[in-house]
Amino acid sequence: MPANAGPPPTTSACEPRPAPATAAAPAGRPVAGPPPPGATVALTGATGFLGGYILDRLSQSGYRVRALTRRPQPDRPGVTWVPGRMDDDASLRRLVAGAQGLVHNAGLVRAWNRAEFFSVNAWGTLRLAMAVGMAAPEMRRCVLISSLAARSPRLSAYAASKRAAEQIWAGLPATMAPVALRPPAIYGPGDQEVLRLLKAGRSGFLPAPAGRRGRFSLIHARDAAEAIHAALACPSLPEPVYELGDGHDQGYRMADVAALMRSMVARQPVVVPVPRLLVWALGSANTLFGRIGRRAVFFSAGKAREAIHPDWVSAADRGGPTIPGWTPGVSLEAGLKETLTHAGLLPDDPPANT
Repeated sequence: MPANAGPPPTTSACEPRPAPATAAAPAGRPVAGPPPPGATVALTGATGFLGGYILDRLSQSGYRVRALTRRPQPDRPGVTWVPGRMDDDASLRRLVAGAQGLVHNAGLVRAWNRAEFFSVNAWGTLRLAMAVGMAAPEMRRCVLISSLAARSPRLSAYAASKRAAEQIWAGLPATMAPVALRPPAIYGPGDQEVLRLLKAGRSGFLPAPAGRRGRFSLIHARDAAEAIHAALACPSLPEPVYELGDGHDQGYRMADVAALMRSMVARQPVVVPVPRLLVWALGSANTLFGRIGRRAVFFSAGKAREAIHPDWVSAADRGGPTIPGWTPGVSLEAGLKETLTHAGLLPDDPPANT
């Protein structure tokens, strides 16, 4: 483990526990409570950035993981790869058949139009929910990985599609304890999106599309995976939706990130507010080119509206409800060092503060 990797996963107050000895449930009715140790948990999006962390955490807990994949994957102890796609009903039924837990992490973060976002993020979720209803009568806990963007669905097609997915997920039977988690920007070794920002900071500047007062939450991928595991394993989740964060009160401003990077790079990055009109124009141009070429773009007009939004602080970082038994363990400073070191972007001897 890297020196700055943070503490290893700790035993959560919501670790899966053996079910108490009670009378058998009527045939066909799910047993109340989270999946027991050794249960089968179905997972979508296992081959992506966050998905790898989730797969590791579920495997460490002793679950038997059944993971959907579009391409052949190397064998892995405790993991059964299920070939398929989110638009293939038969493969979704094979994925969830007999499973007692489900983590739905698959989704699009870039697309060339609104319909493409909805085809995967919303209608793919609907297909999965229908597969659960048809093939997984013993399902006990269904965890949807949404996005903090879902709380502002008017900003972008991506945000709207994630909100639609949450609404579909909420329609699952109460006996399956559906819950949606909204992580903010996720970073850590293997990430590419936040890494672009850190690369800019290493070069001497940090762009601030939302201005100097814009605030946001962040979460390390390891903490996000720990939260997902806790949501899967908790005996009871009183809220239908939980926003995630790293526990830093009121989130961060870009100046906070610059100050933390001061000890890691040659000089403290300068925060550069980006004119909103420029951000919007760049996003609109990318959207136009994407539609002309029918190809997915990340920084679209919708992403531009998200970028200039001044408040992306999670409710959890404002004292709101959090997953019972879960506490984030990776500080932003340690997480940034780990991410930059993994990418080979830190000098052998980081400069001292001056």
